[in-house]
Amino acid sequence: MKICPTCQQTYSDEVEFCPRDGARLAAAETEAQLAAGLSRRFRLVRRLGAGGMGTVFLAEQIAVGNRPVALKVLNRKLLDDPEFLLRFQNEAGSTGRIHHANVVTIHESGQGDDGTPYIAMEYLEGESLRQVLQHRGALPVGEVAEILQQAARGLSAAHKLGIIHRDLKPDNIFLTRGDEVGEGSALPPPVAPVSAPADWRSALPAPVLVKVVDFGIAKLRESATHTLTGTVLGTPAYMSAEQASGMRSDELDARSDIYSLGVVVYEMLTGRVPFQSDTPVGYLRKHLQDAPPPFRAVAPGLPVPPAVEAVVMKALTKDRNQRYPSALDFARELTSAAQVLPRAEAPMTLSPTQTNRGGADRTRRRARALLAILASVIILGGTVGYILWRQTRPDIALVRTQAGHTDYVWSVAFSPDGRTLASGYYDKTIKLWEVATGRELRSLAGHIDKVISVAFSPDGRTLASGSIDETIRLWEVATGREVRTLRGHTNGVNSVAFSPDGRTLASGGIDKTIKLWRWQE
Repeated sequence: MKICPTCQQTYSDEVEFCPRDGARLAAAETEAQLAAGLSRRFRLVRRLGAGGMGTVFLAEQIAVGNRPVALKVLNRKLLDDPEFLLRFQNEAGSTGRIHHANVVTIHESGQGDDGTPYIAMEYLEGESLRQVLQHRGALPVGEVAEILQQAARGLSAAHKLGIIHRDLKPDNIFLTRGDEVGEGSALPPPVAPVSAPADWRSALPAPVLVKVVDFGIAKLRESATHTLTGTVLGTPAYMSAEQASGMRSDELDARSDIYSLGVVVYEMLTGRVPFQSDTPVGYLRKHLQDAPPPFRAVAPGLPVPPAVEAVVMKALTKDRNQRYPSALDFARELTSAAQVLPRAEAPMTLSPTQTNRGGADRTRRRARALLAILASVIILGGTVGYILWRQTRPDIALVRTQAGHTDYVWSVAFSPDGRTLASGYYDKTIKLWEVATGRELRSLAGHIDKVISVAFSPDGRTLASGSIDETIRLWEVATGREVRTLRGHTNGVNSVAFSPDGRTLASGGIDKTIKLWRWQE
């Protein structure tokens, strides 16, 4: 077996160069060699996974009654870097100070007889949140709130000690069972439907225990970047805006984890991350510049209450000073929003009266006769009404399918005279169409993100458009010229409307505000 020193991918012995980056392959350290260096402390059982920083094994900790542990064995190439080894000792020791039910326990860290760095952690049976999302997709609101609460409690315990995770993602959130439920049990089927009652926790099955794992690994990865070339700091899809801007690890605080946790919650609710790109640089740019798309933009018809969406959007604010001050605050707000979901009404039950049995029978017979007469009248009246409606109703037919857009159309609006149709489009433009012919009149460009609302003024001379870019733009319909840009919302503008006299414009935003804009004399 050979390994690429750049990307850490392994290949068979006959391959000389890495197909991905062209680096010459080196002989990979065998599990037998690793086992020899750790044999006084651990017995390797089987490999659980591998990555650029090293390999994780299921192992038995010999000195503690062969206790099963997840043993993370770091890449031996890191031994060439004294600075990394010092950072490893500091970070492993610091992470070991976190003692909380929602954080994986670090049993031991150190170096094997051959100098190989290792971390022995609590062995968990179950599934990562990543695996759950892959086979279930978007999760119900109640279940998301429960997972968030537990993860937030674990993060809070770490943040109180000044420890920042720096690489929160579904892969580092693990769902297992409490000891009283039985280790290794299968995870539950979908629970707590979106229309769950306010006490939705009672709808959950036997408790699922959430564990946050891999604290400090991102910081170690940063220290190792000049030793392991090609290593990416953090995970681009889940990076905070601060990390995307290049802020050093020691300048990050708990609010960076809150942003990343917001990305995870967004994915749990919608089934995808807010930003998508083919390259790490593309992700960084979006974290810095783009507003997260509203839920309805990525998952039309998703039954998530607006209050829940607003909570998630606040966690994803670019300015960390505008986010929640703590992970617990984030969890409390989302839980509160989830609890306002409507409670299903219980069916009313009536207890029959046990007295005057004969009189009750006669009353019931009379009632049944009256109901039969009433039903006949209703059926006859309904039939006559339906016949009359069929004779008088206007026929509705599809006149035209308007083609020209290549992606989602978010909003449409007719001009007051009915001659022009405006459509707001995913590619940040508005198109104006001639209704009679379907001909495209012009395309209006100016927004820097998706256009999700459009409205004509009562005189048809002005068009207003609202966008994810937090602005409202006013356009002269006759020429397509942009007249003015209105700024004031702190998130996307998903509705605009003119007053009947055309002097006032109302805008509704994802920031939970309505703003009124009035033309001055």
